[in-house]
This record gives sequence, structure tokens and C-alpha cells, in this order.
Amino acid sequence: MADKLIRVNEKISVMASSVSSVYIASGYCFVSTIDGEHHEVSFMGDCYRTRDSFEKAVNDALNGLNLHGENAC
Repeated sequence: MADKLIRVNEKISVMASSVSSVYIASGYCFVSTIDGEHHEVSFMGDCYRTRDSFEKAVNDALNGLNLHGENAC
């Protein structure tokens, strides 16, 4: 399993393996960690698209894929 930092907002990044959930509440996208922290995800536009993009970044990191969807060496 690969792991890497995923940017949540301008002040916070989390390790992909520490993300427990990504959810939308009151029109905002949030990330929960296994340590019980909750952080608002920065986004421009659609919060559902932001959630999907964040989930993909976490899944790609955990699957060892780079930004181009290729296996990392």
C-alpha cells in the first residue's frame, strides 16, 4: 500500500491512510480522519465534484497510483 499527503485546504494536508470519511453537510465538503478530526475541504464550485475528486485522490494514493493513473514505481 502506498500513502501520501492529500491537501484538504490551504492550511491542512492529511495522509491518505488517515482518512475515514468524506462527507457533505450544509453545502460544504468535509474530511474526517481516524483520529476524529474534521476539516473543511477547499473547493471552487460544486461540493459534490470536490468530494468525488478528494475520494479519487485518496483511493489513488492508497492503490499506489500517481497523478496520471499509472502505477508508481
